[in-house]
Amino acid sequence: MANLSNINNKFLVTTGGNVLIGQTATIGSSLLQVNGIIGVGSSNQTTLNQTSTHFFMDMTSSTSYFRNTSTAGGGFIFRNSNIGDFEFDNEFAGNIKFNTSNVERMRIDSSGNVGIGTTNPSDGNFQVKKAGVNTGITNVLMNASFSEASGGLTGLSIGYRTDETTAVLAARTATGNIAFYSYDAGWSESMRIKNNGNVGIGATSPTAKVEINQTNNDIYQLALHNTHLSTTAKTRIGNWVDLLKISSNYMQSGGTKTQDNTSKASWVQTMGDDLFDISRSPAGSTTLSSLMRINSSGQVGIGTTSPASVLHIKDNSANPTQLSIQSNDYSRAEEINFLNPSTSAISGQIKYYTNPTVEYMSFSTSNNSAAAERMRITNTGKVGIGLTSPSWQLEVSDTGTVRNAITSTTNGTAGVFFRVFNSGTQVGNGTIRTDNAGNMDFWTGTTGESIKMSITDGGNVGINAAASFRFNGAADNTHAVGYDSTIDGSFLRGQLGMRFLTGTGGGSERMRITSGGEVGIGTTSPGDAKLYVNGGTTLGGSNNTSAGATRIFGDIKRPQANNFVRRNYNLTAGSSSSLYSIARQWHDHANWGLGNINVIMWGIYYGQGQYNKADFSCRYGYSGGGADVQTNFNPNGMVVPSWTSATQVSGNIHYRDLQIQIPAYYQISFEIISPGCVQTYNINNTANNTVYLYPH
Repeated sequence: MANLSNINNKFLVTTGGNVLIGQTATIGSSLLQVNGIIGVGSSNQTTLNQTSTHFFMDMTSSTSYFRNTSTAGGGFIFRNSNIGDFEFDNEFAGNIKFNTSNVERMRIDSSGNVGIGTTNPSDGNFQVKKAGVNTGITNVLMNASFSEASGGLTGLSIGYRTDETTAVLAARTATGNIAFYSYDAGWSESMRIKNNGNVGIGATSPTAKVEINQTNNDIYQLALHNTHLSTTAKTRIGNWVDLLKISSNYMQSGGTKTQDNTSKASWVQTMGDDLFDISRSPAGSTTLSSLMRINSSGQVGIGTTSPASVLHIKDNSANPTQLSIQSNDYSRAEEINFLNPSTSAISGQIKYYTNPTVEYMSFSTSNNSAAAERMRITNTGKVGIGLTSPSWQLEVSDTGTVRNAITSTTNGTAGVFFRVFNSGTQVGNGTIRTDNAGNMDFWTGTTGESIKMSITDGGNVGINAAASFRFNGAADNTHAVGYDSTIDGSFLRGQLGMRFLTGTGGGSERMRITSGGEVGIGTTSPGDAKLYVNGGTTLGGSNNTSAGATRIFGDIKRPQANNFVRRNYNLTAGSSSSLYSIARQWHDHANWGLGNINVIMWGIYYGQGQYNKADFSCRYGYSGGGADVQTNFNPNGMVVPSWTSATQVSGNIHYRDLQIQIPAYYQISFEIISPGCVQTYNINNTANNTVYLYPH
């Protein structure tokens, strides 16, 4: 059948069923082919136009639709089967809407903003608003998901939190991770966030909250830098050969070392492999020097990398090595404490105390008890051992025996050296030393010194000469010359007695004092006499009555003869007469014995120079306890002694006192002879038939 056409071939139906308008030949397989503009609607509100490159559908009504009203499940397809663009163009201020089920789902407004789930996408170029999907994380709603082409939910979810203004970026599944890739001559993973929250930079399986792995020669993996104050030096943290390194203003990549700012010093802290080290390099240098190191034994070295003790300080500069301790106020002391290893109590202490009025250093030790101060140095430099307020440059105090030892262990000398300076010039020298032979020397001088006194090992003393001042005896302070403040005077002491010698060639003995106190002059055997003079004796003045004459008040013991004890006894009276008890005799009235006392008296009336003598026998117990005085010789009427009445002490024990009334200006010397007279003044001793003298 031939083609069916209208006039001039404007409308043609081919034998194949194709309808052609404005053309005479089919192009492609489309059943309706139009070459020209197609108008749709009563007023041609919609026109279809095809150019060489574009297909246009223009709508002149207020709202235009592409709508699928089929209820049979048919689709609506816009397709460009050739190379080129597919455009939806609203040339005026309208929007482009996309609906399903007659409900708007997406919009592109006239400003180009895209909204999904919102008719006013004014908050950003792309705005999604819809009910999210609960992922099991409290108050987290996911608004969009990216899945694999197969439909597996292993992609990314984007959303927000409903309890705060926080956006959410999450893996689509509970076990999913988030990875960040970068391109450097090829794609590779740069960072990963695992589902457990661990972050890995350069690490795909981070085992810590943040794990950084670096594969080049850079020592440091993390750099911190604050440009707010134009800071150029960076702080870096890195791991190198199992060592943690923290640096300031220092970078190292392989063997290349640099400073961020060469006008500043660099610091590097290194930890690991039983090592802790802090090093420094000066400005403009990358050569590090260790300032402090702690080794595997816990020993700390400051200025040394090989500490030999718990704390080892070494100053490698020309300055003195220093250790400073300072408190922040005057109420507290600076202390170095040494603790007991088992109780942690203070066993030793060095303390320095400072306040506006008191300043001192003290040293304390413990003897299995609380530490006690042993030595103190005051703020004036005075040292006290055993006391806290020394008055001298060195003062030692302790109970019992106190000794200070200076020891030489090389067979040399040991001593104390004294120096005196005046305005920097030495003006005095002194030394006390002991040599290896046991001798002690005393040296003095000004700028120099020489020996002034020596004490030999035998105890001989030499002053500016050989030993001439000698003590021979035990070293027990029983042979000494000294001063005793309790008796307010000097003393000369000899345990076995003393000898006084004069003359040449070693001298001859002139006087001796025995260990019992007997004095012998001109004799080496004074016996039991308190004073034995062998030779003429003058007691001051021209005679006994002249001015300046010495009068003896006491007793002089004479040698014994025929078992009778002779004792002199001297008394005197002043301007009025005086009554004296001169002797006491004890008797047992049930056992009488010899009780006779012979008293010889010499009387001097020193006011007129008269001299008298008398001899009396004074008896007690000669018959039934009686007592009397018999005159043997008394030509000038000397006063006569008398007995007191007997006094009973206990039982048959009685005593009587022999008395005498001495006239005014008289001095009387007695010689008492008794076979029982003793050498003591213990008048209250009840020894039978014994006579005691009163201690006048």
